Parts: sequence; structure tokens; C-alpha cells
Amino acid sequence: MVTGEGRGLDADAFFEALGAEDAGTASGMTSEFVQVNSEAMVAAAPDLLLTMTDGLASAGGPEGLQKMPGVGQTPAGKNQRVVDMADGVLLSFGPNTGRVLAALSDAIYAPTK
Repeated sequence: MVTGEGRGLDADAFFEALGAEDAGTASGMTSEFVQVNSEAMVAAAPDLLLTMTDGLASAGGPEGLQKMPGVGQTPAGKNQRVVDMADGVLLSFGPNTGRVLAALSDAIYAPTK
């Protein structure tokens, strides 16, 4: 199952600090953590998929995620742009937030090889 998050959640601050835009919010998603169907995923057209490590593993890794309806048709899917971070790290806001943002920034903006 693919979920997206809407406006007003703590993750919005992460996206803002990273200079990124939440594709779900940009595409008009207003509810918190809703299941996203393939049409909504394609319409959101994310350039990158940010996921928790355990969630990525439960999807069968990057290859399994790519097979989920709609994911392969997005710019992120076509370019295999997936960034995962440990669940406890990604969801914890506090003293480590600066380090988490730095790691995400490196993962998102580092040149691809």
C-alpha cells in the first residue's frame, strides 16, 4: 500500500527545510496519510520517493516498490529515485533533526553516479 501525506503534518517542515515540495500536497492532497491509488500517484508525479526503510523492505525493496501500481510511471519511478531512512530516525523530531536533515539533503541532492 502506498500512502501520501497531506498538508499540516510535521513532515512539511522537513520538506521546507530541504527546499523540496511534497508532491502529494502540491497535487491537492489535503487529508493526513491516505492510501494513494495508481492514478493519484501518477498525477502527483514525484521526482523522488522518500520512504521509511521498513516500509521499503515490506514492499520488496526498490524492485518491489517499482512494481507497485503507478510508481513506475512517475518521474521518481522512471529514474529509480528512492531515498529511505530508518523509521525511528525519520519519525523522530528533536536533537537529531539537524543530522537527519543533513543526511536527507545528501541523499536527495548528491550527484548520481
